[in-house]
Amino acid sequence: MTDTTEPTMDFVDPRVRVELIEVDSIDIGDRYRQQYDNIEELAASIRKHGLMHYLVIDENNRLIAGGRRLQAIKSLGWKKVQCVRKNYIDDLKLREMELDENIQREDMTWQEEVALKDEIVRVKIELYGAKKPGQGQDGKGISQREIAEMLGESPANLSIDRTLAQAMKAIPEIANCKTKDDARKKLKQIQEKAIVAELTERARQDNDFSDKFQIADVSFIVGDAIESLRNHPRSNFGLINVDTPYGIDLNRIKKLQAGEQSIEHNYIEWASEEFLDKCKAVMRECYRIVDDCFMTWWFAIQHYDALYKALVECGWDVDPIPAIWYAGEGSAQTNNVEFYLGRCYEPFFICKKGNPVLQKRGRTNMFQFNKLSSDKKIHPTEKPIELMLDIYKTFTTPGTNILSPFLGSGNDILAALMIDRTCKGYDLNDEVKKRYLVRAHELFGG
Repeated sequence: MTDTTEPTMDFVDPRVRVELIEVDSIDIGDRYRQQYDNIEELAASIRKHGLMHYLVIDENNRLIAGGRRLQAIKSLGWKKVQCVRKNYIDDLKLREMELDENIQREDMTWQEEVALKDEIVRVKIELYGAKKPGQGQDGKGISQREIAEMLGESPANLSIDRTLAQAMKAIPEIANCKTKDDARKKLKQIQEKAIVAELTERARQDNDFSDKFQIADVSFIVGDAIESLRNHPRSNFGLINVDTPYGIDLNRIKKLQAGEQSIEHNYIEWASEEFLDKCKAVMRECYRIVDDCFMTWWFAIQHYDALYKALVECGWDVDPIPAIWYAGEGSAQTNNVEFYLGRCYEPFFICKKGNPVLQKRGRTNMFQFNKLSSDKKIHPTEKPIELMLDIYKTFTTPGTNILSPFLGSGNDILAALMIDRTCKGYDLNDEVKKRYLVRAHELFGG
């Protein structure tokens, strides 16, 4: 049963023009928002308390504000409704008012939100003109930074959201993502694939393209490290940097440290029952292929005894006191703050075969470099390039060949190329290699 009670004109604010309008005469037009949620709840509130906020229309009865309220009123069967009439509003100004009203909604999907922001920027720039770079507040026009401030957004976030809005039109799979964060990741993956395809084609056709980029490309081999080592001939490596999976269920630990947030790690872990056997296979093959060589072996401290014993049994001369990478107090993490102190360092053994010579004699065994922030990482266990530069300068001379069987981010290769060393290695994740090549191009592509 519909409620046909009509409001009465018992109060009119003298500062505005309020009229009683036929409901069916109100033109919704081509509004940004066509679908409305929770109409029944709003209708029940209007039936009980009356219309708390008037609809706003222009001189031609086109709706400016109040689309959801209009739908609720229609569901109640009202024939007339009080409206505030604003005259002399052109189509573009009408569009701006509608968009500005909609941005205050809290029930938007992320797809609606980014599309709305993109349209707001377009309409405001069309209305007021684009402010030229370098002009201050008194300059003509409006800038995206000023629009961002109006929306309570940072300019960077507004720019990202506009990029997503425009990408949705061309790439349907982005619009199908459940969250904005998922959409950003998907767009980044698509952009990286396009960049890598362009770089690969350029490297194939352009003889002047950076030699270092081409070396970076061929030095990152997508493949299994243990199988590759078994088939590797004896070589003149001066340093092997081994950073295997730690065998500590890192995916679970990272999730606990993140407070059960939904975070993608995609980290390839070794199960505890196979960890030591795989490590021994790597130790043996690395020992087989070199003569005079240092080896740095990264590990979780709980595996100290087993790994130290295995390294010695395989023939490596091992310093029993490990070196330390101290990542700074800001990097400290623990999954039990009531019992454990925050962990902010990682140890690594220094091993050697034959008679290699240190280049930084007397250097301490602590390497202090801040950990990368998560938004800058391309691999979950990435170590900073600055750390690898220091390690290389400590153990090797220019021209040294370096092996990194478990590349991860590929920073080992990039660091080597920066200081006239060469490095090659392996990783199973071809998606990480795509991100690595983008980084390599930023460093060496020119």
